[in-house]
Amino acid sequence: MSEPGEVWESIRRVTEFTVTEDHLKLLRHAYVSWHDSEYGSPSIDCKRPYGESYVERSMAEILGVPESEWLDDEEGPRPGVEDLCAQLHAETAIALQIVLATGEFRAGRYTRPEWGDGWTRWRADRLPDRAALPGGGGAVVAGEFGGQVERYGYWQDVDGAVVVGGAPDPVWGQG
Repeated sequence: MSEPGEVWESIRRVTEFTVTEDHLKLLRHAYVSWHDSEYGSPSIDCKRPYGESYVERSMAEILGVPESEWLDDEEGPRPGVEDLCAQLHAETAIALQIVLATGEFRAGRYTRPEWGDGWTRWRADRLPDRAALPGGGGAVVAGEFGGQVERYGYWQDVDGAVVVGGAPDPVWGQG
């Protein structure tokens, strides 16, 4: 079983991240308290981050996952559920950094410099022109399809968010 802290250590330096609706739902239910150490600071309750101490149950309820899909009555959580919850829970730390840096609760792909916390929403207008890419070529927009503009394997939705086609997702490793 993965521990959220171990997952956090493995992902905390990512420079690209996709905030999902699941991250936002969990953050909206985060139990914020005051950590009274040194000068003190707001913090998310580490024992009950989403309301109760059975974190997987809280997460499932918030995300609308039926009990039959994640819980085995006799054994506790089904195999793999604790690892998925640990992954999603650790990812909420990055999602929270992004929300605070951008000032908005918005799903989408974000990037930051290798060193620093300057998270910004990834937009197609920030993508390099094909002429600047190895192999050259002209900057061509392939066209609009279903409200999205395709350019070099990236799709820009109508509000400027970018969907990556064919490239591995930095979090889940899927294209």
